Amino acid sequence: MLQRQKGVWRIKDNSSVWKDLLRLKAPAKALNLVWRALANCLPIMTQLQTKHVPVQVWCPVCNEEPETIPHNLVTCTFASQCWMVLRSDNLWVQNMEFRSWMSAILSSGTDKQRAESVMLCWVVWRARNDLVWNKKFSTVNKVVASAKKNLTQWILAQSISSHTLLQPHAKGDGSMFWVKPQPNTVKVSVDAAIFEDRE
Repeated sequence: MLQRQKGVWRIKDNSSVWKDLLRLKAPAKALNLVWRALANCLPIMTQLQTKHVPVQVWCPVCNEEPETIPHNLVTCTFASQCWMVLRSDNLWVQNMEFRSWMSAILSSGTDKQRAESVMLCWVVWRARNDLVWNKKFSTVNKVVASAKKNLTQWILAQSISSHTLLQPHAKGDGSMFWVKPQPNTVKVSVDAAIFEDRE
């Protein structure tokens, strides 16, 4: 509401990017990061300085330019190398806004490529934070591999959880269920395994 009153809410300009982002099948942490970047509320150096936090505005990763959202996630030397490894069509044009770029990314490629792009934003941000807070450096290949691995594991976890909920457990498959004890009895649960072939 405040954004509408101040005249910075451009619902017609960015409604499609929000819808495309919300339709994407990707981890919530990655979607949240991109949502925050689109809303211009990531705690990057230039943003912190506008809030009167005494910080240097230079990118902590490359030290070549002031750290802005598009610089951090797309045009920083490190980030752009990650994008070249993941997607050679990163579609970045000089002086482009992050919102326009993300809209182009979310409207091109396959579902998997779009999800990997969102994951890469999250992993690039995590690598930046590891450097800032823990002094841990990462490589381009590790960042891209981490983005792909995180997405693959998330997709697998989603398919396993929905698959196992639909299938009943078969007798003898090792699945045990808790059963309410009979009245006036004591039930003791033990987590152990006994193998007949071992002594």
